[in-house]
Amino acid sequence: MAMRSASLVLLPLLLCASLSSISTLVAAQAGDEAALLAFKAAAVSGGGHDNLLPSWNTTSTGGFCTWEGVRCGARHRRVVALSLPSHGLTGTLSPAIGNLTFLRELNLSYNNWLHGDIPETIGRLVRLQMLDLSYNTFDGGLPANLSFCVSLLVFNLRSNRLHGRVPVELGNRLTSLQQLSLAK
Repeated sequence: MAMRSASLVLLPLLLCASLSSISTLVAAQAGDEAALLAFKAAAVSGGGHDNLLPSWNTTSTGGFCTWEGVRCGARHRRVVALSLPSHGLTGTLSPAIGNLTFLRELNLSYNNWLHGDIPETIGRLVRLQMLDLSYNTFDGGLPANLSFCVSLLVFNLRSNRLHGRVPVELGNRLTSLQQLSLAK
């Protein structure tokens, strides 16, 4: 009898915990979708390229994990890779990129016309292992908080218009780095 009473008490608690976990996951996935849409709005803002990334819309069958250049993890369905090299992107890199907190790979190389500053929010991407923004026209300096991307293995900013000093924090914290390219 005591076991049955305990089960009746624990069952609603387990149900509430499960529902809370599901709602948290759904909210996180909605955050990833919003970040991707903000990325698209900023990255295709120049040159009248409204036809770029046509699969990137909220009515896509299968959701944002099926969008071109997006890869999601199997377990949580969170964005783990954004790979859009040579896609003709002409705008800026949205600060919303920092909201893709499960991101491990960001490859926007060879777009030639992505410009502006590298947003400070990129420092939130602590799981990031590969960052390739090469062959664009990013300018400004390197954000010091890139040093919070402690999992970074490959860091390629070759052929941009960056200037200034490399923050000392990058050398102190990016101890796993295997490949670095900052050449103009």
